[in-house]
Amino acid sequence: MADVSDMTSLGSTVLYGTFAIMGGSSLYFLQKLLSTSQPDTLDSPKLKNYLTFFVTLIASMAYYGMATKEGGFVQSVQPEDGGRLILWARYVDWSLTTPLLLLDLATLVQLPFFKIIRLISVDLLMIITGLFAAVAGIESKWGWFAFSMAFFLGVLYDLLTSGREAAQDIGGEVESKYKILGLGTVALWSVYPVVWVLAEGLDKISVDQEIIAYAILDVLAKAVFGFIILSGESTPSLPEPSKKTLAKTEKAAKKTGGRLGGLFGSKTSAAMPASPASSQATPRSRQQLRVNAMLPRTSVALASRSLCSRPLVRHAPTLSRQSQPLVAQGRMGLVL
Repeated sequence: MADVSDMTSLGSTVLYGTFAIMGGSSLYFLQKLLSTSQPDTLDSPKLKNYLTFFVTLIASMAYYGMATKEGGFVQSVQPEDGGRLILWARYVDWSLTTPLLLLDLATLVQLPFFKIIRLISVDLLMIITGLFAAVAGIESKWGWFAFSMAFFLGVLYDLLTSGREAAQDIGGEVESKYKILGLGTVALWSVYPVVWVLAEGLDKISVDQEIIAYAILDVLAKAVFGFIILSGESTPSLPEPSKKTLAKTEKAAKKTGGRLGGLFGSKTSAAMPASPASSQATPRSRQQLRVNAMLPRTSVALASRSLCSRPLVRHAPTLSRQSQPLVAQGRMGLVL
């Protein structure tokens, strides 16, 4: 059992200090949000500014509540102990900020909508069952903790598989950021259950030690996370298509080019070898390929269909009985 089961002046000072760090970060993110000229749309990079600002804002208010002892209660965590201070405001913080952090990562790598819903839903179940473990009696808290860990593994699995694969498909700066933020989130979040077991689970560390550990983790996982994800967002740019999209677009272009070449009887690509200068794509041509990759592929298919399979008979007018003899005699042609 820990020697100290209540918060001392050290713990209170750490809570107020973390409140100041989160509040200052919120002011910086708010200034960055108001200074950007990007549109207020879901596909705008400005969404990251909103998410990052609200993450630190919510965390700052939670830490203020814990510092003033308005966000906690005393709970018995071990038989025959005098009770331990449980800071329930921390769980309110996590239930709001962790989905926003995951949404930040998901939009960074452009995860599909339903994968985002699954990721956030599992995360909420993890936090809720963790709260049940904190407030439950000694007999049932470890069952709730097991449920929370099962959902936690689901979150880690999505971050290490779906998120990582999406980042690799995009490549470039997005992949580099995800290596830092995605894997960093996995590493930091994995420490939280360890602190919980030592504190609220087994009562092996004091409340002050618990506060210090969580404060360090929260500053790294929220404030530092925000500074990293917003780095390099000063100027808007076109979204980078994924490597899969570029490959599919190039394949569709070659296929359509072959059809058009067969239609006009041209085999220019086979007859005229490309010069060494033209075989190397310039930066401008690579950028044009990225822009073309973002266009709907249906336009290529429609262009090919309109040239190769125009339905002539469907648009032919119905011939009257009076005009049929004229057609038979060759005196009247079929008007398209």
